[in-house]
Amino acid sequence: MEKEKIITQKVKEFYETLPFNKCSKVYDRAERITSNAVKLNYPDLDKLLTDQNNKSVLEIGCGTGWLSNTIGYNYDVNVVGVDLTAKALNDAQELSNMLKLSEKVKFVEADLFSFDPGKQFDVLVSMGVLHHTFNTQAALYAIENFIRPGGFIYIGLYHYYGRKVFLKMFSDMVALYGEQHAFDLFVKMSGKNQNDITFQNSWFRDQVCHVHETQHTFEEVYGWLKNKGFKVISTSINKFQEIKSFPAIFKLEKQMTEISYKKNYIEQNYFPGFFTIAAVKGYP
Repeated sequence: MEKEKIITQKVKEFYETLPFNKCSKVYDRAERITSNAVKLNYPDLDKLLTDQNNKSVLEIGCGTGWLSNTIGYNYDVNVVGVDLTAKALNDAQELSNMLKLSEKVKFVEADLFSFDPGKQFDVLVSMGVLHHTFNTQAALYAIENFIRPGGFIYIGLYHYYGRKVFLKMFSDMVALYGEQHAFDLFVKMSGKNQNDITFQNSWFRDQVCHVHETQHTFEEVYGWLKNKGFKVISTSINKFQEIKSFPAIFKLEKQMTEISYKKNYIEQNYFPGFFTIAAVKGYP
């Protein structure tokens, strides 16, 4: 238990220092909300959020509120965003107030392992969060109770095969040339806002210098979800296409190492090794 507390505290302090996805100016964040990057980048999540049967959304690890506020602004749903760090939630609330979303989007400071929402939700979203906990599987099993029967879970995690290439590239660069050189290349590759050093730093720290993370495979997470009665319905591994064969996806994801090497080393095109997976919880 002591190890778990240490990891949780380190992660909390990491984000209290500089929350992920933080912009210097609130109106820069607001512009990203109104453009609805969900529809552009996660078409399967967009489909879930436009389903008239799905009216309540819970985001675990909402950080500065980019996703919670994006969902609240662009979809006919009510959202609860939960995060461990008060500093990030202050930014989330400021953004919500600016966009006049206070009736649709609520924020709660809590540890996901002790959080009690008092209800179940139609859709649960957690992007890039569970792999920063002391145990990703335990975190997934802790939050699945927050979803109603027939409801959906949508999670994003670092990928075992794709992520390690990215991490090695930047760790080698820091060792050989220093952190500033690595930072400059990261900004160039990722195309992050060239005029906002705070935003750039928040991404670089999160993607390259994090105090704790784990990586996982689709096959691994598929097994966890299946054990809890979930049916996987989509993934970014096959570019959100219909899943006709799970063994085919297991085979396909092993190509992520080669893809990551090509994109990061050869093309110098930002590819951090991240994947999403959507699943439905049993049947109502």
